[in-house]
Amino acid sequence: MLHSRGVTRSSHNRQKWREQVTVNPLPEGDFIHRCFSGPDAATAVFGFIKKPKHTLFMNIKTIGSTALLALAGALLAPSNANAALAYTDGDLFLGFRDATNSYVVNIGQAITLINATTPVVLSIGNIKADLDALYTTNWATSSSVLWGVYGIKNSSNAGQGFTTARTLFASSANSGAVLGSQGSIAWGRASSSTQQVAIGEFNEIRAVFTAASPTVNSAFAFTQANSGINSWRSYQPGGDPGNSTATAAFNYFNGGIEASFGSGASGAYLDFYDIRTDATGTNPPSSFEGNFSIDSGTGAVTFTPAGVPEPTTVATLGLGLAMLITRRRRQNA
Repeated sequence: MLHSRGVTRSSHNRQKWREQVTVNPLPEGDFIHRCFSGPDAATAVFGFIKKPKHTLFMNIKTIGSTALLALAGALLAPSNANAALAYTDGDLFLGFRDATNSYVVNIGQAITLINATTPVVLSIGNIKADLDALYTTNWATSSSVLWGVYGIKNSSNAGQGFTTARTLFASSANSGAVLGSQGSIAWGRASSSTQQVAIGEFNEIRAVFTAASPTVNSAFAFTQANSGINSWRSYQPGGDPGNSTATAAFNYFNGGIEASFGSGASGAYLDFYDIRTDATGTNPPSSFEGNFSIDSGTGAVTFTPAGVPEPTTVATLGLGLAMLITRRRRQNA
């Protein structure tokens, strides 16, 4: 007997339904209604297909092709079709944009990356397919395509180290292009009331995100026209009045949080900062946590924690060490 997520049919009702179909073939419309309505519709459909009788196969032939196509379409529908985009306090948004469209991805909890000790490859679906479709396959070398990361921890959580509320997380373009190293000036920490300004702007784009539908390539992302209300683009420098200024993203981050792909993906690394509130009034620098990078070939996004060298650096150091050992062995021979 088959189950449809906890819903079952009694053997009596199931046998009665089978007998009815065998003796009196259902018209096409009744078949569709019977299969796709009622609390145990899925069980009826799969039970009907799972254990076909000879007489049932004969009756299937009387069912119109439209009914079979409708059934197949329902079974093969993409899993993202009716899914909802989720958000939890402390999640980060990764945003891309050009002059026309924006693309926003929820990349998960900031604390997970802050606590990382080794590089983390984000599991966010096939975003390369979406980027290729939105910005052409040359997006990774286009100066008109930019990306950045922003998020908030609106509530306190002592267990995660957030002793106060209204923490901000933001990126900044890395000018040094070296993973594991800081290549930008750290964002300053401010009072709780001051940082609330940026939190208010984030909450507006969060509301747009959770009301949207995911793409077929990623259950964590959606696309939007820049002209739409509260689009990612509208919060970047020069965006919509009220959401940003000519020079500040989210009406807060002067100079913006994005990097351009004009110099290629290897020249578009993002520094990532944890911006806790500060009660001293001195605006001390925030904490540099690491870098974001993206593989232009696969679209894989990687977070490299601060102090962890990039793979090429490790390989170079290893090669140099091997050459040094070989040289000393020759000298001692």
